[in-house]
Amino acid sequence: MGNQLMGKPYKAELNALEETYLWAKEIDIEPISRDISHNFFHPLISVGSGGSFSCAEMHSSLHKKFAGTASSAITPMDLIYSFPRDGMASIWFVSAGGNNIDIQRAFKHASLLEPAGVSALVGRENSKLRTIASKFSYTNFLEYPIPCGKDGFLATNSLLAFSILLVRSYHQVVRKSLQLPPTLKSFISRALPKGMNVQKISFAMSQIWQCNTVHVVYSPFLKCVAVDIESKFTEAGLGSVNISDLRNFAHGRHHWFSKQSQDICERAC
Repeated sequence: MGNQLMGKPYKAELNALEETYLWAKEIDIEPISRDISHNFFHPLISVGSGGSFSCAEMHSSLHKKFAGTASSAITPMDLIYSFPRDGMASIWFVSAGGNNIDIQRAFKHASLLEPAGVSALVGRENSKLRTIASKFSYTNFLEYPIPCGKDGFLATNSLLAFSILLVRSYHQVVRKSLQLPPTLKSFISRALPKGMNVQKISFAMSQIWQCNTVHVVYSPFLKCVAVDIESKFTEAGLGSVNISDLRNFAHGRHHWFSKQSQDICERAC
Protein backbone atom coordinates (compact mmCIF):
# COMPACT_ATOMS: atom_id res chain seq x y z
CA MET A 1 0.00 0.00 0.00
CA GLY A 2 2.98 2.24 0.48
CA ASN A 3 3.60 4.62 3.33
CA GLN A 4 1.50 7.50 2.06
CA LEU A 5 -1.80 8.01 0.30
CA MET A 6 -3.12 11.39 -0.83
CA GLY A 7 -0.59 13.36 1.22
CA LYS A 8 -1.11 11.79 4.65
CA PRO A 9 1.22 9.04 5.94
CA TYR A 10 -0.81 5.87 6.39
CA LYS A 11 1.59 4.64 9.06
CA ALA A 12 0.75 7.72 11.15
CA GLU A 13 -2.93 6.84 10.91
CA LEU A 14 -2.24 3.29 12.07
CA ASN A 15 -0.18 4.63 14.97
CA ALA A 16 -3.13 6.78 16.04
CA LEU A 17 -5.50 3.80 16.32
CA GLU A 18 -4.60 3.17 19.97
CA GLU A 19 -5.57 6.72 20.95
CA THR A 20 -8.78 6.42 18.94
CA TYR A 21 -9.67 3.15 20.63
CA LEU A 22 -9.14 4.59 24.12
CA TRP A 23 -11.28 7.61 23.24
CA ALA A 24 -14.10 5.53 21.72
CA LYS A 25 -14.31 3.12 24.66
CA GLU A 26 -14.68 5.93 27.22
CA ILE A 27 -16.66 8.74 25.60
CA ASP A 28 -20.33 9.18 26.51
CA ILE A 29 -22.54 7.16 24.17
CA GLU A 30 -25.89 8.05 25.74
CA PRO A 31 -27.06 10.16 22.74
CA ILE A 32 -26.38 7.27 20.34
CA SER A 33 -27.99 4.67 22.61
CA ARG A 34 -31.06 6.84 23.12
CA ASP A 35 -31.47 7.30 19.38
CA ILE A 36 -31.07 3.57 18.68
CA SER A 37 -33.57 2.74 21.42
CA HIS A 38 -36.18 5.13 20.03
CA ASN A 39 -36.53 3.16 16.76
CA PHE A 40 -35.11 -0.14 17.96
CA PHE A 41 -37.78 -2.39 16.43
CA HIS A 42 -38.09 -0.56 13.14
CA PRO A 43 -36.20 -1.87 10.11
CA LEU A 44 -32.89 -0.06 9.71
CA ILE A 45 -31.28 1.39 6.62
CA SER A 46 -27.69 2.48 7.27
CA VAL A 47 -26.23 4.73 4.59
CA GLY A 48 -22.54 5.24 3.89
CA SER A 49 -20.13 6.13 1.09
CA GLY A 50 -16.59 4.89 0.47
CA GLY A 51 -14.91 3.75 3.66
CA SER A 52 -17.94 4.67 5.74
CA PHE A 53 -19.93 2.03 3.88
CA SER A 54 -17.98 -0.61 5.83
CA CYS A 55 -19.26 0.94 9.04
CA ALA A 56 -22.80 1.09 7.65
CA GLU A 57 -22.52 -2.63 6.95
CA MET A 58 -21.42 -3.26 10.52
CA HIS A 59 -24.28 -1.11 11.81
CA SER A 60 -26.70 -3.22 9.79
CA SER A 61 -25.25 -6.44 11.23
CA LEU A 62 -25.50 -5.12 14.79
CA HIS A 63 -29.14 -4.18 14.27
CA LYS A 64 -29.99 -7.65 12.95
CA LYS A 65 -28.20 -9.27 15.87
CA PHE A 66 -29.61 -7.16 18.69
CA ALA A 67 -32.99 -5.97 17.41
CA GLY A 68 -33.85 -9.01 15.33
CA THR A 69 -35.40 -6.87 12.60
CA ALA A 70 -34.57 -6.34 8.95
CA SER A 71 -31.69 -4.03 8.16
CA SER A 72 -29.44 -3.24 5.24
CA ALA A 73 -26.45 -1.09 4.37
CA ILE A 74 -26.77 0.96 1.19
CA THR A 75 -25.09 3.84 -0.59
CA PRO A 76 -26.66 7.30 -0.93
CA MET A 77 -27.61 6.57 -4.54
CA ASP A 78 -29.32 3.34 -3.47
CA LEU A 79 -31.33 5.26 -0.90
CA ILE A 80 -32.62 7.80 -3.35
CA TYR A 81 -33.82 5.12 -5.76
CA SER A 82 -35.14 2.59 -3.24
CA PHE A 83 -36.63 4.55 -0.36
CA PRO A 84 -39.21 2.47 1.60
CA ARG A 85 -42.66 3.60 0.47
CA ASP A 86 -44.38 3.14 3.81
CA GLY A 87 -41.71 5.18 5.60
CA MET A 88 -41.59 2.69 8.45
CA ALA A 89 -37.84 2.51 8.67
CA SER A 90 -35.10 4.18 10.63
CA ILE A 91 -32.57 5.80 8.29
CA TRP A 92 -29.04 6.36 9.58
CA PHE A 93 -26.20 8.15 7.83
CA VAL A 94 -22.60 7.35 8.75
CA SER A 95 -19.99 9.87 7.61
CA ALA A 96 -16.49 10.62 8.86
CA GLY A 97 -16.56 14.22 7.63
CA GLY A 98 -20.19 14.97 6.80
CA ASN A 99 -19.18 17.06 3.80
CA ASN A 100 -19.46 14.88 0.70
CA ILE A 101 -22.24 15.91 -1.65
CA ASP A 102 -23.79 12.42 -1.92
CA ILE A 103 -24.43 12.06 1.80
CA GLN A 104 -25.80 15.62 1.97
CA ARG A 105 -28.31 15.06 -0.81
CA ALA A 106 -29.39 11.66 0.53
CA PHE A 107 -29.87 13.07 4.03
CA LYS A 108 -32.02 15.91 2.72
CA HIS A 109 -34.01 13.48 0.58
CA ALA A 110 -34.71 11.19 3.55
CA SER A 111 -35.60 14.10 5.84
CA LEU A 112 -38.16 15.50 3.40
CA LEU A 113 -39.90 12.11 3.19
CA GLU A 114 -40.16 11.86 7.01
CA PRO A 115 -39.56 8.16 7.76
CA ALA A 116 -39.75 6.74 11.30
CA GLY A 117 -36.39 8.27 12.09
CA VAL A 118 -33.48 10.09 10.44
CA SER A 119 -30.11 10.15 12.20
CA ALA A 120 -26.53 10.98 11.31
CA LEU A 121 -23.34 9.86 13.02
CA VAL A 122 -20.52 12.21 12.00
CA GLY A 123 -16.87 12.31 13.07
CA ARG A 124 -16.25 16.07 12.96
CA GLU A 125 -17.79 19.33 14.11
CA ASN A 126 -19.49 22.00 12.00
CA SER A 127 -19.94 19.87 8.89
CA LYS A 128 -22.20 20.72 5.97
CA LEU A 129 -24.40 17.82 6.97
CA ARG A 130 -24.97 19.46 10.34
CA THR A 131 -26.19 22.62 8.58
CA ILE A 132 -28.72 20.57 6.62
CA ALA A 133 -29.84 18.63 9.72
CA SER A 134 -30.47 21.88 11.61
CA LYS A 135 -33.27 22.67 9.14
CA PHE A 136 -35.24 19.55 10.14
CA SER A 137 -36.28 19.52 13.78
CA TYR A 138 -37.20 15.83 13.79
CA THR A 139 -33.76 14.58 12.71
CA ASN A 140 -31.03 13.49 15.12
CA PHE A 141 -27.48 14.67 14.57
CA LEU A 142 -24.81 12.79 16.53
CA GLU A 143 -21.51 14.65 16.38
CA TYR A 144 -18.42 12.81 17.65
CA PRO A 145 -15.24 14.62 16.57
CA ILE A 146 -12.47 12.02 16.46
CA PRO A 147 -9.35 13.17 18.35
CA CYS A 148 -6.84 12.36 15.60
CA GLY A 149 -8.73 14.48 13.08
CA LYS A 150 -9.60 13.70 9.49
CA ASP A 151 -8.70 10.36 7.92
CA GLY A 152 -6.36 10.26 4.97
CA PHE A 153 -7.48 8.68 1.70
CA LEU A 154 -8.62 5.47 3.39
CA ALA A 155 -11.09 5.33 6.27
CA THR A 156 -9.00 4.23 9.25
CA ASN A 157 -9.51 5.88 12.63
CA SER A 158 -13.08 6.92 11.85
CA LEU A 159 -13.95 3.30 11.05
CA LEU A 160 -12.54 2.03 14.35
CA ALA A 161 -14.17 4.85 16.32
CA PHE A 162 -17.65 4.40 14.83
CA SER A 163 -17.47 0.63 15.21
CA ILE A 164 -16.65 0.85 18.92
CA LEU A 165 -19.30 3.51 19.52
CA LEU A 166 -22.01 1.44 17.83
CA VAL A 167 -21.05 -1.81 19.55
CA ARG A 168 -21.10 -0.10 22.94
CA SER A 169 -24.42 1.59 22.18
CA TYR A 170 -26.25 -1.56 21.13
CA HIS A 171 -25.01 -3.37 24.23
CA GLN A 172 -26.24 -0.49 26.37
CA VAL A 173 -29.68 -0.47 24.71
CA VAL A 174 -30.27 -4.15 25.48
CA ARG A 175 -28.59 -3.82 28.89
CA LYS A 176 -25.99 -6.41 28.03
CA SER A 177 -22.63 -6.15 29.77
CA LEU A 178 -19.64 -5.34 27.58
CA GLN A 179 -16.12 -5.27 28.95
CA LEU A 180 -13.72 -3.92 26.36
CA PRO A 181 -10.01 -4.68 26.92
CA PRO A 182 -7.97 -1.75 28.25
CA THR A 183 -5.91 -1.26 25.09
CA LEU A 184 -6.30 -1.89 21.37
CA LYS A 185 -3.35 -4.28 21.49
CA SER A 186 -5.05 -6.39 24.14
CA PHE A 187 -8.33 -6.17 22.18
CA ILE A 188 -6.62 -7.65 19.11
CA SER A 189 -4.86 -10.32 21.16
CA ARG A 190 -8.13 -11.42 22.74
CA ALA A 191 -9.83 -11.68 19.35
CA LEU A 192 -7.15 -13.88 17.78
CA PRO A 193 -6.99 -17.68 18.14
CA LYS A 194 -4.66 -19.02 20.79
CA GLY A 195 -1.03 -18.94 19.67
CA MET A 196 -1.74 -16.48 16.86
CA ASN A 197 -0.58 -12.87 16.63
CA VAL A 198 -0.48 -10.13 14.00
CA GLN A 199 3.03 -11.05 12.88
CA LYS A 200 2.08 -14.69 12.29
CA ILE A 201 -1.02 -13.67 10.37
CA SER A 202 1.04 -11.31 8.23
CA PHE A 203 3.47 -14.13 7.42
CA ALA A 204 0.68 -16.62 6.68
CA MET A 205 -1.04 -14.18 4.32
CA SER A 206 2.12 -12.96 2.55
CA GLN A 207 1.58 -15.23 -0.46
CA ILE A 208 -1.98 -14.05 -0.92
CA TRP A 209 -0.91 -10.43 -1.29
CA GLN A 210 1.07 -11.46 -4.38
CA CYS A 211 -2.08 -12.66 -6.16
CA ASN A 212 -3.94 -10.41 -8.56
CA THR A 213 -7.31 -11.61 -7.31
CA VAL A 214 -8.31 -12.35 -3.73
CA HIS A 215 -11.49 -14.16 -2.72
CA VAL A 216 -12.92 -13.37 0.70
CA VAL A 217 -15.53 -15.87 1.93
CA TYR A 218 -17.35 -14.76 5.06
CA SER A 219 -19.95 -15.82 7.60
CA PRO A 220 -22.98 -13.47 7.80
CA PHE A 221 -21.98 -11.40 10.83
CA LEU A 222 -18.52 -10.77 9.33
CA LYS A 223 -19.80 -9.33 6.07
CA CYS A 224 -18.64 -5.87 7.17
CA VAL A 225 -15.05 -7.17 7.39
CA ALA A 226 -15.23 -8.59 3.87
CA VAL A 227 -16.71 -5.34 2.59
CA ASP A 228 -13.90 -3.35 4.19
CA ILE A 229 -11.19 -5.61 2.74
CA GLU A 230 -12.69 -5.09 -0.71
CA SER A 231 -12.90 -1.35 -0.10
CA LYS A 232 -9.29 -1.03 1.02
CA PHE A 233 -7.94 -3.15 -1.85
CA THR A 234 -9.90 -1.32 -4.50
CA GLU A 235 -9.41 2.24 -3.25
CA ALA A 236 -5.67 1.70 -2.72
CA GLY A 237 -5.30 -0.07 -6.08
CA LEU A 238 -3.82 -3.19 -4.48
CA GLY A 239 -5.77 -5.78 -6.44
CA SER A 240 -9.15 -7.23 -7.25
CA VAL A 241 -11.28 -8.70 -4.45
CA ASN A 242 -14.35 -10.90 -4.79
CA ILE A 243 -16.51 -11.37 -1.71
CA SER A 244 -19.19 -13.95 -1.02
CA ASP A 245 -20.89 -15.54 1.95
CA LEU A 246 -20.16 -19.19 2.67
CA ARG A 247 -23.26 -20.61 0.99
CA ASN A 248 -23.42 -18.32 -2.02
CA PHE A 249 -19.80 -19.21 -2.75
CA ALA A 250 -20.97 -22.77 -3.38
CA HIS A 251 -23.48 -21.63 -5.99
CA GLY A 252 -21.06 -21.37 -8.88
CA ARG A 253 -18.42 -18.99 -7.57
CA HIS A 254 -16.06 -21.83 -6.70
CA HIS A 255 -15.69 -22.57 -10.42
CA TRP A 256 -13.43 -19.52 -10.68
CA PHE A 257 -10.69 -21.62 -9.08
CA SER A 258 -10.93 -24.38 -11.70
CA LYS A 259 -10.62 -21.78 -14.46
CA GLN A 260 -7.77 -19.83 -12.84
CA SER A 261 -5.73 -22.58 -11.22
CA GLN A 262 -2.45 -20.85 -12.05
CA ASP A 263 -3.28 -17.98 -9.68
CA ILE A 264 -4.42 -19.84 -6.58
CA CYS A 265 -3.08 -19.43 -3.09
CA GLU A 266 -5.28 -20.55 -0.23
CA ARG A 267 -5.06 -19.34 3.35
CA ALA A 268 -7.47 -19.53 6.26
CA CYS A 269 -6.96 -17.49 9.43
